[in-house]
Amino acid sequence: MIISDAVVKVEAEVKERPKSRAWKSTISIEDVKEREDLTVYQYKYLVTYEDGKVGKISIEGELYGKDEPKEALELWKKEKKLPAKELERLLSIINYIGPAHATIVARVINFPPPIPVPTIRIPGAEAQQAATSQQPSPKKDVKSAKAEQEKEKSADKKQQKKSK
Repeated sequence: MIISDAVVKVEAEVKERPKSRAWKSTISIEDVKEREDLTVYQYKYLVTYEDGKVGKISIEGELYGKDEPKEALELWKKEKKLPAKELERLLSIINYIGPAHATIVARVINFPPPIPVPTIRIPGAEAQQAATSQQPSPKKDVKSAKAEQEKEKSADKKQQKKSK
């Protein structure tokens, strides 16, 4: 079980100001060691902007595990590999904390934060968006958009009556 983490090294390189919000992140497990009664997973979280042409953020850190599977440490010592299940768990944890740490650095160097922004979807908004974003030239398009809005309104009213 991972009980804590620590950042041990941070680097940021700015070659030029980014022209886009394009970034890519890479996670790697650099080493696995025993320290006292803990298993220490050393990792690197790297963010490159525009394929590294304009800059990068590199964060090296450690995850501290207690009561970790001994097979993972043994496999690492022999082959520098981790069991798939353990690797998946560790990469998920690093993928959660890495962007948080890198966002702070990105703010300092005035780069876009390396956080994927989810798209918000509102039911029924697509029809409304289509009706408002298209520039209707014939009157038929305006009428069909209005008819669609009326259908949505009547469906909403029916839904409200059912919920009462």
